[in-house]
Amino acid sequence: MKLNHYKNWYETYLKMIYPRTLEQDVEIHPTPSMNEYLDRCVFSLENLKHKVFDLKQSSVNRNSKLEEKTFQRVIEFLGQLQTYINSSKLSSKDLLKARQIINEFENIFQANQQRVIDIFQSELDDELPSKLIIWKNFVDQCMQAQDKKSSWDYWWDIKENELVDWEGEEEYDDFINRMQNDSRYIKAWEYWDYIEPLAIRDEICPTIQLGKSYCSVNKYNEQLSFLDEQLKKILLKEKHILLSSQEQYYPKSYYWWYYHIPQNVLLWNEIDDD
Repeated sequence: MKLNHYKNWYETYLKMIYPRTLEQDVEIHPTPSMNEYLDRCVFSLENLKHKVFDLKQSSVNRNSKLEEKTFQRVIEFLGQLQTYINSSKLSSKDLLKARQIINEFENIFQANQQRVIDIFQSELDDELPSKLIIWKNFVDQCMQAQDKKSSWDYWWDIKENELVDWEGEEEYDDFINRMQNDSRYIKAWEYWDYIEPLAIRDEICPTIQLGKSYCSVNKYNEQLSFLDEQLKKILLKEKHILLSSQEQYYPKSYYWWYYHIPQNVLLWNEIDDD
C-alpha cells in the first residue's frame, strides 16, 4: 500500500504541539518578522534536502550548522507557517512564498516518503536515548532526595530560612551528619539545576508525539512512562515552578512535573514572579 504521509503532515504537527492550541504555539514561539521566519523555513527545508538527496555541504549555507532534528524542525516551522496561511494574515507576497515553501516540502516528501521517514527514525534514535538518560538521572536524584541519610550538596535551615554552608569550623563529615540527623535541616536544590531536566522533559514530549505518526517509538515511550510513574510517586509537595504568566502554556494535567516537587526538598535561588 502506498504511503500518504505527505498529505496529512499538518495533522501530525497538531498532534506534536498537543496540548497547546495553534494560537498558543504561535505565542510561545514568537516570530520577530515574517521575512526572517520565511528564511528559517527555507533553511530548515534545505537541511532536510541535504539529507534526503545526500547533497554536498557546499549546497547549504556554509555559516550554518546542520540541525540534528532536521525533520522535526521542518514540521515545527512549516506547521506554524501553515497556521499563518490559514489565518489569512500574510501579505500577498509572503503568502506566495509560504505556499512555495510548503509545496516544495510536500513534493519532496511525496517522492521520497520512506527516505524521509528513515531519516526521522535515525534522528530519533540519535536524540532520544541521551535525553531519556538525563530524565532518568533526574528521577534517580529525586528519589535520592527522599532519603535524609543520602549525600547531598546543599541544605536549608527551616528555622532561620536560609541556606547552610559548610564553613570549615567542623569536619565536613560531622557537618553532613548534623544536617542529616536534625529535622531543622532539609535538602536544598538550586532552582536552575532543578528545572534544567524539566526542560529536557518538555523536549521529549513533542518528539515522541510526532514520532508516533511516522516511526517506531514504543521503546522510548515505554521508558518514559516507567520513569514518569516512578517520579509521580515522590512529587508530593505542591509547588508552582513556572511564572504565573507561563502557566497557561503548561496545563497542569499534562505538564504535571511543573506543579510538584519532592516532599523533602526546598528550591532556592528562585526567579521572582512579579
